[in-house]
Amino acid sequence: VVNISPQARVTNVSFTEPYDYSQDAVVAFDVEAPAYAAASEAVTAFRLPLMTHPLADWLIPDLFYDFSQPERGYGLRMRATRGLRYSESIQLPAGWEIQNPPAERNITSPAADLRFTATADGSELRYTFELDIKKQIIPPEEYPAFREAIEAMHALADTWVACTQPE
Repeated sequence: VVNISPQARVTNVSFTEPYDYSQDAVVAFDVEAPAYAAASEAVTAFRLPLMTHPLADWLIPDLFYDFSQPERGYGLRMRATRGLRYSESIQLPAGWEIQNPPAERNITSPAADLRFTATADGSELRYTFELDIKKQIIPPEEYPAFREAIEAMHALADTWVACTQPE
């Protein structure tokens, strides 16, 4: 969880058998991250912790390839088809309210689908992120839409959520 914060601490973890390929791999953990947010007296801002991809080295290293080129002349080989599902609930200190929950995102293409929803309820933010990589080899003609989904994932990771404490 060092990707989340250097001060992050796992307080509870559970996971499915990592070598049982007959089912989806599921990892659930509770994390405390003191001083995670950037704060002043009136405003606190933070990024979505799970969108920092704490298990990225193991699960999705190929999603951090260089996607800077808008087009490709040949297919792009991914490690595997797969689906990522992140569900996170962030509880703010009592009295704080979320001012700008991240916007919903939906991208559908033959190579990858991305779905993101977020809801704010007082001092709690809940979001779900889903990314389906549907092909191991992305044909050149499908690469721009695939790239759009990957860039949206990275943009969500860079999204700042602002919170205020009403007086």
